Amino acid sequence: MSDDFLPDDREIDLRALLGLLRRQLRLIIVSFVVVVMVAALVVFSLTPKYTASALILVDPAQKNLLDPNSANTSGVSESSRVESEAEIIRSDSTLLEVINDQKLISDPEFGVSLGLRAWLTGILRISDVKLPTGKEALHQVLANLQKAVHVERRGLTYLIDISVDSDSPDRAATLANAIANAYIHDQVQAKIAATIASRDILQRRLDQAKLALSESETSLDDFVFQNVDRIVSETGETKLSDLRKELTLTDQKRVEASKLADLVAKGIDQRDWQTLQQSLESDAAKALERQRADLISSLAGLDPTAQRAVDLKAELAKIEDELTKTARIELSGLKKNVATAENGIANLKGEIRTAALNSDLPADLLTNIYGLQQNAAVSRNQYQLLLSRLRDVEAQAELQLPDSRVVSPAIPPNRPSFPKTTLMLGASGLIGLMLGIVLAYLRENYIGGFVSDRQVESVLHIPVSASVPRLKLSGSGGQGPRSPAETIVAEPISVFSESVRRLRAGIDQSMDRLAAAKSTAAAGGTVIMVTSAVPGEGKSSLSLSLGRTYALAGRSTIVIDCDLRKPSVHRHLDLEPSAGLFDYLASKGEGVRIDDILIQDPLTPLAIITGMRRANAATDQLVVGAAFDKLLDAATKSFEIVILDAPPIGPIVDGLYLAKRADIIAMVIQWAQTSQEDARRALSGLQSAKRPETQIQAVLNATDNGPSSYGGRYSGYFEQSY
Repeated sequence: MSDDFLPDDREIDLRALLGLLRRQLRLIIVSFVVVVMVAALVVFSLTPKYTASALILVDPAQKNLLDPNSANTSGVSESSRVESEAEIIRSDSTLLEVINDQKLISDPEFGVSLGLRAWLTGILRISDVKLPTGKEALHQVLANLQKAVHVERRGLTYLIDISVDSDSPDRAATLANAIANAYIHDQVQAKIAATIASRDILQRRLDQAKLALSESETSLDDFVFQNVDRIVSETGETKLSDLRKELTLTDQKRVEASKLADLVAKGIDQRDWQTLQQSLESDAAKALERQRADLISSLAGLDPTAQRAVDLKAELAKIEDELTKTARIELSGLKKNVATAENGIANLKGEIRTAALNSDLPADLLTNIYGLQQNAAVSRNQYQLLLSRLRDVEAQAELQLPDSRVVSPAIPPNRPSFPKTTLMLGASGLIGLMLGIVLAYLRENYIGGFVSDRQVESVLHIPVSASVPRLKLSGSGGQGPRSPAETIVAEPISVFSESVRRLRAGIDQSMDRLAAAKSTAAAGGTVIMVTSAVPGEGKSSLSLSLGRTYALAGRSTIVIDCDLRKPSVHRHLDLEPSAGLFDYLASKGEGVRIDDILIQDPLTPLAIITGMRRANAATDQLVVGAAFDKLLDAATKSFEIVILDAPPIGPIVDGLYLAKRADIIAMVIQWAQTSQEDARRALSGLQSAKRPETQIQAVLNATDNGPSSYGGRYSGYFEQSY
C-alpha cells in the first residue's frame, strides 16, 4: 500500500482508505459490474462439458492359473509399474483402438472438421475447402481425443483414474469405459502374444531336441547292431544273433506293409481300381472288383440315357463305394501292421541293447555303449523337459488374465464439470472488486488526483504551503458562512481559516527571501498570483480568503479578478458592480478609470477589482497591454500585497502572461480531483513562463478531514460549524 495511507508511525490510516473507497465507489462498482457481466456472458456462452471417470486397479503381481499360489513380480518397482500402466492407457495405440471401435472419425464432436486456417481460406475463397482424409484425418481425431482424455494416478495407490470430457454425459461415460476396456484387452492380448512367442521358441527347440534324441538313440542301436557278431564271438551270447535275425525279419515286414499301405492309400485317393485290385488280398475286394468289371462290360453297348444304363451306373457307383470302404478297412489293417512292426522293432532293439549290456562285454565296447547310452539319456531328459514346458505354455495361452481390472466403471454424470458457473461468477466478482480497488487506487494516486502533501511534492517537486479542508456551507438560508472566504471572518479560529493563514505564512517566508533580491528602485508591493490547472478548483474563493487574511493582519492588500473569461470574485462578495476589469482594459484606461472598478470588501479592509462580466473576445491581448501594466504598477505602489486571481492554466493562456509579473505563484490543486497529468502540464507551463526568481507553491484545496489532519488530532484548538 502507498505511503499516502501510512502516517508517521507507519500505521494504516483506515479512515483515509475508507475515504478512497467512498470517493471512487462509482469506479469500483462499474469495474465489478463490467467484470461480472463479461464473465457471465462468457460462462453462459460456453458449451457445457461433462466428465465421466472410470477407475482401474493395477495389481503388480503376475497371475498364473496353472499355479494359483505363485505371485511373481517384475523387476521394476511397483510404483514405476503403476506409472507405466498410466502411460500405456494414454498412449496413441490405446486411443487409436478406441477411435476405431467407437467410429470417432465420423463423430460430430471428435471427428474430422475444418481447421481455423482452412475455414478462413474457404470463407475468403482463397482455396477449395476439403476435409482432411487418411492419416491427416486420423491424427486430427487422435488430437481431439487426447485433449478430452485425462489419465492420472490416485496419489500413491494402485488406482488409475480415466476421465473423459464430452458435450454429452452418455458419450463421456461410453468413451471412458471404452478406453478402460481397450487397455485391459490390449493387456491380455499382449500377454497372450508373449506366451505364443514363447511357445513358438519352445516348439523349435523341442523339434531340435527330438531330432537329437532320435539321432542319439539311433547311434546307440546302430553301434550295438553293428557289433553283434563281435559280442557273440567274444561272449558266446547266441541270443543276440537270434534277436538280430528277428529284428531284420520284422523290419522287412514293416517295409512291405508300409509300401502296400502307400499303394492302397494312393489307389483310394486317385480311385485307381486296378491298383486296388492288385494291392488288396481280400476275397471281398476281389469279388467287388469282378462285379465292377461285369457292370462296365454291360454298360459298353447301352445308350447312356437309357433307363438300364442309368440303373447300371447307379449300381456301379454303389459297388465302387463298397470297394472304397473295403479298401479303407484293409488300409487301416495295414497301418496297424506297420505300427505293430515298429513297436516290435523298438522292443527288439531294446532287448538287443539290454542283452548286450548284460553280457560280459569287452572294455572298449562297454565304454562306447555307455557313452552313447548317456547321450541318449541326456537328450531324452531335455526332450521331456521341453515337452512339459511346451504343454504348460500352450495351456497358459488359453488361460491369461489381465493384471488390471475395472473397479468402478464410468457412469453418465448428471451435472456438467465445465463451466463451474457459481465458482467462476464468484471468482469474477472477487476479481472485479479487486480490479476496481486497484483502479481506484491508481486513479487517485497516480492517474487521478492528489490525496496528500507528500504526493504533491513527490510528483510535482514543488513545496506545499497548506492543505485547505473542504467546507460544508450553509447557503443563503442558513446561519453559517455562505462562502469559504466568509469563513475567514465568521469563524476565524476554524481549521479552514487556520489553513489559509498557514498558506499566508508560507508565502511570507518566500517574500522574505525575495526581499533581499529586490533592488530599492524596484521596491513595491509583492504580486501573488493564484491559479490552478483546470477550472473548478476553488482558486477564486482561496484568492479572496488569502486577501482577507492579509487585510486582517494589517497589510494593505488588493485582490484583482484577472479571470476575464469567467470572473467569479464578485459572486463570492454577493455584489454586482457597474464596471469591472474587462471594461477598464477594453477602454485602455481612458473610458473607465481605476476608481470606477475598485471596490471595498464589506467585511475587511481588503480592496478588490472584480471582473464583473465575461469577455466576449480574446483576453490575452488585454493582460499584456499597457493598460494592465499601468494598473499593476499602480497596485504595487499603493498596496503591499497584490493578489492576482488568474484563470486556470490548462484552458486559458492568460495565466502564462500573468506569471511573468508575479513574485510568488500559488498553484491550487483540488484534493482527489485534479488529475496528475493536468497538474504536471500546468506546472510545466508556469515554469517556462515565470521569472527565474519566482517561486511556485502548491495549495491542496478541499481536502477531507481525517485523523492525520489538524482538525482531527487537535480539535480542541479549533471551533467550526462544519
